[in-house]
Amino acid sequence: MLCLSRAQTITSPLLGRFLSSPFLQYSTGSQKVFTLYTTENCGLCAYFKNRLDAYRSTKKPDWSYVEKDLKTSPKEIFEKYKHDVPVLLYEDKLLLKHKFSGNRLEDRLLDIFPK
Repeated sequence: MLCLSRAQTITSPLLGRFLSSPFLQYSTGSQKVFTLYTTENCGLCAYFKNRLDAYRSTKKPDWSYVEKDLKTSPKEIFEKYKHDVPVLLYEDKLLLKHKFSGNRLEDRLLDIFPK
């Protein structure tokens, strides 16, 4: 049994599968974690990260991010985005690439997590 809130209790043999779903992350208000793929010595990546950090400090969103080196990422991720760094992803969904834009990010988040 898992208590998500005062109003929600889940009991199911498929609990593990449900817990890994993006719906649960969104519906319970738990913090989402995005992945920012960058490469070493990438000026555009550093600029993107600075803008992303500034956005997070002013907007106080309910998400965080982890930065990962694209060159040490799984081969399929590397092959897909090797010409597109920096890349911000949520799970397998592309949020932004190349340039940071707070407005574009908010639009993408509404596409992925409609209210």
